[in-house]
Amino acid sequence: LQRRSEHDVFAGPSTRYCPAGVYEWVDKDGNSAADPNVKDVRFVINAQNCVHCKTCDIKDPNQNINWVPPQGGEGPVYSGMLVVPAVAPWRQPDGVFHGSPTYALNVRFPCVFVVKTRNTPMRTALFAAMAAISCLGAVQPAFAGITVNTTTTTYAISGQTGYDLLKQMDRKGPKHGFLTRAIAQTRYAVKWDISWKVKGSTCRVDKVAAVLDVSYSYPRVTSRMSPALSKRWNAFMRGVRKHEEVHGALARRMVVSAESSVRNLSVKRDPNCRQARAEVKKRVNATYAKFEAQQIAFDEREHRDGGTVAELVERLVR
Repeated sequence: LQRRSEHDVFAGPSTRYCPAGVYEWVDKDGNSAADPNVKDVRFVINAQNCVHCKTCDIKDPNQNINWVPPQGGEGPVYSGMLVVPAVAPWRQPDGVFHGSPTYALNVRFPCVFVVKTRNTPMRTALFAAMAAISCLGAVQPAFAGITVNTTTTTYAISGQTGYDLLKQMDRKGPKHGFLTRAIAQTRYAVKWDISWKVKGSTCRVDKVAAVLDVSYSYPRVTSRMSPALSKRWNAFMRGVRKHEEVHGALARRMVVSAESSVRNLSVKRDPNCRQARAEVKKRVNATYAKFEAQQIAFDEREHRDGGTVAELVERLVR
C-alpha cells in the first residue's frame, strides 16, 4: 500500500519530510531508492530514530500513517538527549592526522522509557517497545521477578589496515540519528507485569515482574588480517565490548532499582488502583531519568578528548 500510494506516485516523500530519518525506501541491495522508476523496493522503518514529532501523520500524502505519540498521547518526557562528542583525529598510514568521522562508539535506543498501561481485572502490564531484533537471545538470571534477555548481532566489515576498518565502520555501522553511524550499539527496553490487590479501599502492589531486553551490535571483520592488525583489532574489540557492557550493566541496575521502588507500594482510599498506578508510573520514570543521567555521564567521560574511545581508535589505526 505505501509503495503504491507514496513511492510510485510521489517518489517517496517520507524520506524527505521526516527530520529523524525514520523512513527509508531501499532497493534489493539496501541502497536508497526514492526514484519512482525503481519498482523493486521496500519500505524500511527505523523506529529507533523517531522523535515523535507527528510530521508523518500530517504529511503522508494518503494519510496511511496514524502515529500516536507515547506517554499517554502527549509525547515522550525526555530526560535528556544523548549528544556524543567526536573522537580525536586519527593518523593514516602516511603519518598525517585527519579529522574525525561522524560516528560515535555507542548509541542506545532512545532512553526515554515510555510507560503505558494495559488493564485487565486488577492487573496492569507496563511495557516499553523497542525495534525488533532477529537473533536468538541468552536468558541471564537476575533478581527475583526480573529476567534479562541478551542478544548480540554483528555487521560485516573488511579491510587491510586499521584505517580501512574504521572507514567501513563509518559506512556500515548502526545508525546514530539521521546522518551518522556508530561503531557499536547497545539498545534496551523493559516490559513490566504488575498485579494488584485491593483490601477494603486500599490498593497495593501484589507482585512485580520485569523483562529487560538488552541488544548489542558489534562490527565483525570478514577479511584476512595480518598478525599485527589482528592483534590491534582484538584489543580494540575488547575495549568496545567493555564500553557497551557498562551500558548493559547500568540498564540492569536501573530495572532492579525501579522494581525495588514499587515492590511494596500501597495507597489508601484507592479502590480502583488509579492513584497506585499513577504512583508506580511516577516512580519508574524517576528511576529511568536517574539512570539515563548516569548513562550520559559515562558516555561523556569515555568520549572526551583523550578519553578511552579516542585511545581505542588511535591504537587501531596507528
